[in-house]
Amino acid sequence: MSAADESAKRFAADGALLLVANGLAGLLFLLVHAVLGRWMDGVDYALVVSLLGLLNVLSVGGNALQLAMARATAGRAARTDAWSSLARSGLGRMVRLLPLLLLAWCGVAWLLRPHLAGASATAPFAALVLLGVIAALRLIVPLAQGLLQGLRRFGWIAAAAIGGAVTRLTAAVVVAAASGGVTAVLGAFVAGATATLALSLWPVRDRLRAPSSGATTNDGPDDAAVWRYALRVGAGQIALFTLMNVDLVLAPRLLAGDALAAYGKAAVLARAVIFLPLPVVGAMVPRAAVSARRGLVGAPLLFVLGVGALLALVAATWPTLLLQLLYGAGTEPAAADLLARMVWAVLPLAAIEVALPWLWARGRTGGVISLAVPVSLYVAVLLAGDLVAGDPARLVGAVAAASLGCLLWLVLAARVESRWVGS
Repeated sequence: MSAADESAKRFAADGALLLVANGLAGLLFLLVHAVLGRWMDGVDYALVVSLLGLLNVLSVGGNALQLAMARATAGRAARTDAWSSLARSGLGRMVRLLPLLLLAWCGVAWLLRPHLAGASATAPFAALVLLGVIAALRLIVPLAQGLLQGLRRFGWIAAAAIGGAVTRLTAAVVVAAASGGVTAVLGAFVAGATATLALSLWPVRDRLRAPSSGATTNDGPDDAAVWRYALRVGAGQIALFTLMNVDLVLAPRLLAGDALAAYGKAAVLARAVIFLPLPVVGAMVPRAAVSARRGLVGAPLLFVLGVGALLALVAATWPTLLLQLLYGAGTEPAAADLLARMVWAVLPLAAIEVALPWLWARGRTGGVISLAVPVSLYVAVLLAGDLVAGDPARLVGAVAAASLGCLLWLVLAARVESRWVGS
């Protein structure tokens, strides 16, 4: 077997492992929503969905750190002292920074809380504080998982994903059975994030505990370049995560009552259906960091879009059945109509989620950062509120227009950047 065939075989095996593990973790995540959607008040559940959307925006730095760590580690995998020094440096810096970030978030949360309130939903301050704790954990977890990703230790990444998902589901069942509110539900997510962190750090614990001979915990010139790269990726991911989650974050402000409850349930299920095939992207990143072959992004893109379109067709054909399977027979009828539209509205986001990691792995950050332009326009339109006017179907239309428009913008921006810097 040639080296190319062996590499393709390993890539397929790694992708399959991540697909199965993350598919199982995603199923467990859906079960969390099934428990909460069935046992919580509809408006309270929609508020939880809104806060989780805000959590995804707050987690933007973590995703940038994971990609930066994976890219750097892939180039240093043969030198144990190089990648272990980078890991100790990054984790040590993050642990020192987190208390300040949490304190700053508490101040921001106090100011932000009135803007997250609507006619029928208000975010408790304690829930917002716990949201900050989860976001803090999500800044440490990606460093460890980026390290494992760069080393291609995908088995441990899979174990961490499943272990965290099982812990989160267990805690959510306990909280829901005890009739816990929004704040208690966020506590279940804290438990899940803690379990994921523990399992992510376990396989590299020896290298993190004590420097090897000649290694240092200080940043070298190459390490500093890694963190500068992470800042550029983070800037682009702010735009990406805002695009993906701003409708969820602002839903309590734009909608009320049954309309809000129906939108929350449809939005969660639609995103889960579309993003189920995305774990194959994790196997692409370390390879794209060291190879410019276009096939590395072409194959995952076709797979994700093909599977995503098939799942979207199923969801659009039997929306009521899927919603009842997840949330029970009492699901709002309006949610079915919203789901049938939403699965197609978010499909372009799946394509963006494949293209961006490839561009970042190749060091192509300029076009991605430019997404801030159309995303800012999208946010401004939603904040104005006139377009939605309390109608969830209009909000779905806004999501569809924004996701497709941003995909076209990214394609154009990437082509312009490639002419400037070369492919």
